Amino acid sequence: MNAEGLVRIAVLSTINEQKGACIMICHTSNMICHSCIMSCHSSIMICHSSIMICHSSNMICHSSIMICHTSNMICHSCIMSCHSSNMICHSSIMSCHSCIMICHSSNMICHSCIMICHSSNVICHSSNMICHSCIMICHIYIMICHSSNMICHNLNMICHSSITMCHNL
Repeated sequence: MNAEGLVRIAVLSTINEQKGACIMICHTSNMICHSCIMSCHSSIMICHSSIMICHSSNMICHSSIMICHTSNMICHSCIMSCHSSNMICHSSIMSCHSCIMICHSSNMICHSCIMICHSSNVICHSSNMICHSCIMICHIYIMICHSSNMICHNLNMICHSSITMCHNL
């Protein structure tokens, strides 16, 4: 995946139907998924405990993209994903209370990575930005962890109490 194929966050939904093909990218090679990442080709999926990442170059991501934290997917606390590099949200619906801004900086801890931090209205722009309980999606590896200071060192990275998916881009 290159800079033109940045990871796109898709909507997590509790809708009782599944549209489009979905590939389960799991932590184990035998595809036994207890806690795994869904790589989907549809913006609507049934995701209760998984994280859906749309990273296909053909993925159509609408301007109002959210990841909800609650199981019923009511977005009181959500993640706002901005499409442009200057982090301007494309839709007014993206202005939520207690939301998380996905920010990009080549000077981040993980070097050219996107940091999603679990604090209200966080804009990650500091060269030494460290967020408590944050999710980092990096260009070198695709890494999603719930613990702070998580660095993905290899393809077999496993985090405690987190969902981690690592692979070369």
